[in-house]
Amino acid sequence: HMLAHGMCPSGFMQARYMYSEDGKQWVTSPRQPYGYRVELEGGESRRMMRVERPQLFFNTTHGDGTVSDPLVLYNGVCEDGGNLVSKFKRCVLDQAGMTWTLARPLKQAVVLV
Repeated sequence: HMLAHGMCPSGFMQARYMYSEDGKQWVTSPRQPYGYRVELEGGESRRMMRVERPQLFFNTTHGDGTVSDPLVLYNGVCEDGGNLVSKFKRCVLDQAGMTWTLARPLKQAVVLV
């Protein structure tokens, strides 16, 4: 399994999820695994101009090498204030916007015992 951020020529503002059964032939999902609109605490939401370097945090690695469900998705993001046009120019065209690390808690499956 692989998560990747889409950059030209693969596409602007497109996250990618890919998987392979043999490590040679890869299938790309038509659905994005995460979006560029981010919901913040308190109900505010913001659209990030760049969402890069996806990394998952897993709570547990089991003795057989398998891991638990992921708890957090981390991304490097660029928002850089101002209106949509100025954000796009700074973050995408100039590659010069203010960047930071975003941590998004993931929904956990509920197991009934």
